[in-house]
Amino acid sequence: PGTQLTLSFHLEIATPILMAEAEVLYQVPKVGIGVHFTELSAEDYERIRDFVSLNYQPTAAVEKKR
Repeated sequence: PGTQLTLSFHLEIATPILMAEAEVLYQVPKVGIGVHFTELSAEDYERIRDFVSLNYQPTAAVEKKR
C-alpha cells in the first residue's frame, strides 16, 4: 500500500490506451491489487465509467450494501 504507479492499459482489444497515475490501496496475494487513480483525464474517466457500467454485474453482497 502507498506505492505510486504509472499505468497504461486497454479496456478492450483494439481500443486506445488509457494512461493514469495511481496509488496502491491494498494487495491480496495471488489475486491482485486495488488502486486509487490520482491522475486521470476526464476522457479516460468517462471511458472507464462507461466500460464498468456496461460490464459489471453486482454480486448479492454488493447489492445488500446499497
